[in-house]
Amino acid sequence: GVRHALDMIVRGRINGSAQEGLKFGFLDGVVSSKESVLEYALRWANWASMLPSTTMESRRLCRRAVPLDEEGIENRDMCDFAFQSLPPKDKGGESAHACLEAIRASFELSSFDEGMEAEKNLFNDLLYHSMQGKAYRHIFFAERSSSSASGRKKNAGNQLGKGKGAVGMIGAGTMGRGIAISFLRAGFGPVILVDVNPKGLEAGVQYIRSTLQGEAKKGRLAPSKLKGILSSLESSTNLSSLADCDLVVEAAFENLKVKRDIFSKLNTIVKKKDALLLSNTSTLDVDAIASSLSPERRAFCAGMHFFSPAHIMKLVEVVRGSDTSPETLDTIRALTKRIKKIPVVVGNCDGFVGNRMIHPYTSESTLLLVDYGGGEAGLGISDVDAAVGPKYFGMAVGPFVMSDIAGNDIG
Repeated sequence: GVRHALDMIVRGRINGSAQEGLKFGFLDGVVSSKESVLEYALRWANWASMLPSTTMESRRLCRRAVPLDEEGIENRDMCDFAFQSLPPKDKGGESAHACLEAIRASFELSSFDEGMEAEKNLFNDLLYHSMQGKAYRHIFFAERSSSSASGRKKNAGNQLGKGKGAVGMIGAGTMGRGIAISFLRAGFGPVILVDVNPKGLEAGVQYIRSTLQGEAKKGRLAPSKLKGILSSLESSTNLSSLADCDLVVEAAFENLKVKRDIFSKLNTIVKKKDALLLSNTSTLDVDAIASSLSPERRAFCAGMHFFSPAHIMKLVEVVRGSDTSPETLDTIRALTKRIKKIPVVVGNCDGFVGNRMIHPYTSESTLLLVDYGGGEAGLGISDVDAAVGPKYFGMAVGPFVMSDIAGNDIG
């Protein structure tokens, strides 16, 4: 019916069990553990071949009317209600509006063929004429292309891509604590948070615990899983606690000397010669950081740049250094997907991709305030945000709101 069509097609919700799918007509059958999908399909085909043609005809969608809602709500009223929550057409909502129009056609037009013709026209318009449609398709394939493996034979013995292994997290600040949460959620353990500042370390641990406990209270995390996750979190003020790690992510202060010193120490501390040693640097030269390692370790070094807040933002820039091996890149891609983020491999240059785009954008926004801000008639921060934000230019948020969300301490 229309209620379930709106949920699945317009809202993208696929809730419920297979049995509910059978009840609502989304499914014709569900394979049990006693037979394979092929065996089940053959049995269905054999059964269908023995049915009279009149029975088969009655099962065709073109012979069936759109059912009335089980709660007695008019189909048109449900569509009107759904329309109120759609994004505006000029804000990325063209496809959602087309989906709603196709559902309306199923019960407003007089025949199945007319409904199909209407849906075909909506589809073709999105396919050939919609700039939004072209953009969505570009993003779809670009994400998959950028995060796909190199095509090399995968190392079956690598456990990191399967969510197993000890993770070291250097830095308990804004980025470090967010990255630690991401690995803890995915089941990695132990996750060892290291910071030379005892008070900063304590604050980081408390933030991680309160964030995860908050997710459990909201039902996003099972209480039984929460207990296991929290038990996997360890903390230390000493880098030597990372000796047995399979992966170390450094998120210290954005200073090349500091990072080189940390990697030089990791070179002798971390026992496993194939452990991944990664930096969360957002702008610095990954090769300069890797040069602190012995030559045989540099193949296992790369950048792994998260965006803030790291436990919320999906994008991760995987920065390929001169000596980074293809196997290392494949492993980072796999573990990034394991923590439910999108890996994009980028070259080693100033700002990589994300910050390389953001720098001129935020710089010009700041210069607007320098040149025209202040006083009663001058520009304010909210004026710049409003101009660049969703109402006018179209960004999701303005540059200063973005900085507040990300954390000005990492800007």
